[in-house]
Amino acid sequence: MYGINNRLLQNNIRLHTQGLEDYYKEMVGFTQLELVYEQIKELSEQKEIYLKRYVWHRVIGQTWNGFRNEIGIIQELQAEFKNVKIYKTSFEKDHEYCIDAEMYSNNKLLLGIQIKPISYKLMNSPYQLKAKENHKAKNEKYKSKYAPYIYVYHKNHKIYKKSDIVNQINTIFHLNTY
Repeated sequence: MYGINNRLLQNNIRLHTQGLEDYYKEMVGFTQLELVYEQIKELSEQKEIYLKRYVWHRVIGQTWNGFRNEIGIIQELQAEFKNVKIYKTSFEKDHEYCIDAEMYSNNKLLLGIQIKPISYKLMNSPYQLKAKENHKAKNEKYKSKYAPYIYVYHKNHKIYKKSDIVNQINTIFHLNTY
């Protein structure tokens, strides 16, 4: 139930970009990253250093930014709900169910949370709609196996429509305790 943040900390990997690079290398490896780089290189006339920076930014940089946003939103929710514990999910659970965090009360799972930028909500190209459909199917598997879930959107590193999210979570808590 502790997830990536706790694994990084347990392994004394600091929460900074180098720590994420080390973690990515250990968990996924750079082989796929190198293959993607080589394919982009064949299709581009850009200098090699710019291509490497681009691929690195897209894979490591944006992954890191997303991770930092998730942690910030989890901390913001934790400050709002002091009587529960919110944990970042494991890579495996996130991949399998598209759930970024879980809320617990007295060691009982209450709620799964999917954290997305507000831009995700607005995506509407055919490819994006198909991806969202796949995410929703994974979320529903989570719901049938574990607990209800919600989407928490963020804008400018803060919970978007925070009072609505707080009310939604309180409603779910109320329904699960009576």
